[in-house]
Amino acid sequence: MVAGAYKATPVRNLEVETLLPPLDLYLNKRLAEFEGRLAQSGLQTVIDNTRLKILRRFGKRGRRGCRRMSLNTAIKAFRPTDLDQAQETIGAWRAQGDTLDEVVTQEWKTRFLASQKGRSLADIQGRALLEAKEPKEVQKALRQHLRQHKKLRKEESSLLIQARTGRIGLRKFLFLRRVPSIATPYCECGEEEETVQHLLEGCTINPGAYELQRKEGPTSSLIRRLQEGDKVRPILQWLMGRLPEYRLAVEMATS
Repeated sequence: MVAGAYKATPVRNLEVETLLPPLDLYLNKRLAEFEGRLAQSGLQTVIDNTRLKILRRFGKRGRRGCRRMSLNTAIKAFRPTDLDQAQETIGAWRAQGDTLDEVVTQEWKTRFLASQKGRSLADIQGRALLEAKEPKEVQKALRQHLRQHKKLRKEESSLLIQARTGRIGLRKFLFLRRVPSIATPYCECGEEEETVQHLLEGCTINPGAYELQRKEGPTSSLIRRLQEGDKVRPILQWLMGRLPEYRLAVEMATS
């Protein structure tokens, strides 16, 4: 909802666009930060001692002589929990000796490069951002990437994400989502599937693309600007004119 993207947009692309790491990494980081504050305040020792007393209480005999759960059995009964698994992960992070931000970035980078198989502009840009050698360089590149959205209006930022990921209101995507009125993924020219790249590369029945190229530069320059988010507003405004769902945004911008 914040990014203005379709639900079919790959989560890995949204994470890069919004500068939010995978949810489990984010939550583990928050837990590690919380444990760090507990350790500094001295409360962690109190919590550990209290937990140990509760566990030992299970090892005492009841009034009727029946033995309750032993200490070892009680400990096993409480494990493994999601919290324990998260703590093990955090322990492994701390053993690396890096800061939490660096470890999370490295884990995020490894996961993205291992799992993504797409060829969209967002996947290409994600690889370019996350393949930096050092986590600090990756963090800097991601922050610069996020700042590109701050230069745009809300509707422009949403359209940029849609154009990069390929989940946009053009025939290829709408056909894959089985929209009843879309019978084919091919463009009206009949040469290729209707995508942003096809429109910008020069659809034979789309004279607007040629006019855009004449004003803003060759096709390769337009694709690169769309991918990197640099001076991309003219491209987005041109795309808005083709998409009926942005009709109100166009009217408000011109009024």
